[in-house]
Amino acid sequence: MLQSPLISVLGKDPQRKHRINANSFQQNAITTVNGWQYAAFYTEDSKNTGVCHVNLSRRKIDLSKIYTAQAHWETITFDDYDQIADDGHNIISIGVAKGDGTIHCAFDHHCDRQDFAA
Repeated sequence: MLQSPLISVLGKDPQRKHRINANSFQQNAITTVNGWQYAAFYTEDSKNTGVCHVNLSRRKIDLSKIYTAQAHWETITFDDYDQIADDGHNIISIGVAKGDGTIHCAFDHHCDRQDFAA
């Protein structure tokens, strides 16, 4: 019998007219590589709701704890970049190099210059 999944709320979805997290056309907002699971998403700035920041979360996959609260996520917020356009196409995509574990993050680029962090 299947167990009920544990739902992890990693951040509050920004209150905007156009959704920028979890769009149907978005690729690789969550991925698993070498026993780690990674998720990328936007959250609102705590002082200015017109500004969003990129967040990257990860957790170690331990199948014995996957359905418990012990499946702990670590999150880093990149507050050095302000995402301000209310455009639902400015999603985040991530990739992780299987060799050295470098995390590649592309974000906020709909008909604009490319924003990228590694």
